[in-house]
Amino acid sequence: MVKVKIISLGVALVSLFFVAHAALGQTDEERQKSAARAYVSCVSLAKNNPDRAISVAQNWRDSGGGTPASHCLALALAANGDYTESAYELSRAAEILRNFGRTADASTSETRLAIADLLAQSGNAWLLANEALRAYDIFSQALSEISSTSLTAGEIYVDRARASYELMDFEGTMSDLERAQNIYSNRTDIMVYKASALRAMERFDEAQIAIANALALSPDDEAALLERGNVRFSLGIFDGAREDWAQILMLYPNSVAAEMARKNIEALDGIVSDSDG
Repeated sequence: MVKVKIISLGVALVSLFFVAHAALGQTDEERQKSAARAYVSCVSLAKNNPDRAISVAQNWRDSGGGTPASHCLALALAANGDYTESAYELSRAAEILRNFGRTADASTSETRLAIADLLAQSGNAWLLANEALRAYDIFSQALSEISSTSLTAGEIYVDRARASYELMDFEGTMSDLERAQNIYSNRTDIMVYKASALRAMERFDEAQIAIANALALSPDDEAALLERGNVRFSLGIFDGAREDWAQILMLYPNSVAAEMARKNIEALDGIVSDSDG
């Protein structure tokens, strides 16, 4: 259930950074524009040359670049595959912003929303680092910053559900997915995640309903097709499972889902071959 959700916020972070700096007298418009340009340039470098971006962002951060510099460094570290350090740096970026929010005349709601977003990104980096317990804790911290009924909270509930799933806390997974669905009533991914958790708990009838609802919204969704194949396989409906996985290979031949479908079909072929023998 892990997916990449690190890059976000962008120039909005720069704006908040300078809102926080306003009380310190650092409101020069040209300096704000310069920092925004530096951030955009750094993020672009992180995508194309992460090694170089790490060096640039570290120097910028150490010379007072604050949250934007720290955020760019985290992105560069993630692009370089160093998810652990990226997670730490994203938490540092959130703490920098929190400290400025305490000392400057910044909008509390906007600042806390940005802090929650940074923490959520840190949680996702921890998931990529295969540290689901750390991810769960960080997602919980993020949720404590904002309204439990906000759209951002809905996204973080989904993130925390994925952490719970990795920890094999399927009841916890379902609880957070229900919270998310109360905010986002028609999200295919939430329904797919619910089907996966229900399948893990061997609640197959409910899993079938959840995945049917997902496919009713998005008939060709690759994750939904993959999960319906998984549910059918668990129920011994091997022909149906193969059909779903084969459809993924046809529609999305180069995707991660296709690679998983290919492996599932190979495993199914082995089971069928053994039963025939």
